[in-house]
Amino acid sequence: VKGYSKRPGVDYNETFSPVAHLSSVRLIFALAASTNLKLRQLDVVGAFLQADLHEEIYMKQPTRFSTGDPSQVCRLKKSLYGLKQAGLEWNNTINQFICEDLSFVRLKS
Repeated sequence: VKGYSKRPGVDYNETFSPVAHLSSVRLIFALAASTNLKLRQLDVVGAFLQADLHEEIYMKQPTRFSTGDPSQVCRLKKSLYGLKQAGLEWNNTINQFICEDLSFVRLKS
């Protein structure tokens, strides 16, 4: 994918994906500890690989990819590690699942 060679505004536009601020995480830990609540966490294995892409991205065929003409390229349907927009696409995918499929409501803040 060679994300390091991508040019902003040409090869990608948005890349921002939100991350919890450390003080927010500490607040959750403090509240849980003071009220004797249990905390749970999860890890989505290969999270970025689960995200659908919302733009057309093409890449050269991987080395040792034996099918097809080597001069042909592959169109990505899912995100890959190394794409500048991989975090954004994963955030969009997980938000859609949580809000639409599980009927949660996202805060405006």
